[in-house]
Amino acid sequence: MEQGVLAEVLEKERLSAREQKRLVELEHIIVAELGSFLRVGAALAEINANRLYREDAWTFEEYLALKWDMGRARGYQLVDAHKIVESLSTSCRQTDSLPTNEAQLRPLVKYKNDPEMLNNVWSKAVDKAAGKITAKVVQRTIYEVTGEKVGRKAREVRAGVRKASASGTVSPEFAKAFEIIIKEIEKARNSGYKTSSREEMVRRFDTLRHVLSEDGKKIVDKIG
Repeated sequence: MEQGVLAEVLEKERLSAREQKRLVELEHIIVAELGSFLRVGAALAEINANRLYREDAWTFEEYLALKWDMGRARGYQLVDAHKIVESLSTSCRQTDSLPTNEAQLRPLVKYKNDPEMLNNVWSKAVDKAAGKITAKVVQRTIYEVTGEKVGRKAREVRAGVRKASASGTVSPEFAKAFEIIIKEIEKARNSGYKTSSREEMVRRFDTLRHVLSEDGKKIVDKIG
């Protein structure tokens, strides 16, 4: 293939006049308000969603590097922060205490698509912090909220095993052994998984469950 033809084939996609105008507006926001993580994140999110970078770069990551000398991780931190605050602004009961800096939101990124979890954690963090919300406070609140969920599920499972023992579908010995396991899990969690590795426990339980499920007719996943 001749060089001129190759260049034509590889030429980046042109923006429409409306898209060019919008890109200029968004980039102006980024330049003027680089310290405002929300407006910058919103601008970058729109540029990425509508591929307004496509005249100058093949990917959003390349655009971040070429235009703003910004790494991929930092760019997506800002985009994610915008997404989280947007979610909180519509679901959180404490809209007057929304995040004021991007660092507060970093522990919440893994829950960016879970409005209920975001709302729960942020509302409790606001109550706990008494005005000064830090990333550390948010992370500690996440541990508490997930711990509540783990504790609730553990109680449900424990009750289910006791019921199964009473009905004779599992032996009293199994129920007793299961009770010991639940207590060990609670002990490990209360220690921050210093006494037993969470990853190792999950791996072993997964392996054991797979073996039991395959021992005869396959058992469909069901909690209860």
